[in-house]
Amino acid sequence: MKLLASLRSLASAVFEQARVENETEEELRAHVESRAGDLQRRGLTRAEAERRARIEFGSHEKFKEECREARGGFWLETVGSDIRYGLRMLGRSPGFTAVAVLTLALGIGVNTTLFTAFDSLALKPLPVNDPDRIVRFSAGLRAERQARRTPFPILSI
Repeated sequence: MKLLASLRSLASAVFEQARVENETEEELRAHVESRAGDLQRRGLTRAEAERRARIEFGSHEKFKEECREARGGFWLETVGSDIRYGLRMLGRSPGFTAVAVLTLALGIGVNTTLFTAFDSLALKPLPVNDPDRIVRFSAGLRAERQARRTPFPILSI
């Protein structure tokens, strides 16, 4: 149930962003006007009361940013703007873009090849009936056995 509520909140933040921004702006303006009215009743002129109310209240943009962060879905907007910025920067320098893409392709290809080899050699079971019972028999000197270290148990005869 919590996941459904989170998804609903995220969808609301994304699709109703303009309405919520307007409501936030109106609410902030109402707070400043209310404070200006209080200051005007104390004897200040309207212009001076509005100026002091704006100073006391602080930056509208700062509060709007805090409201966006608290509302949720802000990270989605940030990721989107970061991706757009990254694509613009890659478009400005095609040489760097080509080198970066080739480096990533080479790295992914080598990683895939190595993992495939490791998977087939080390992770998949051996194609025998009882792989746990594989034993290597050896006869000879102890030094010779140590020189040929193997992952299989060695039984001397």
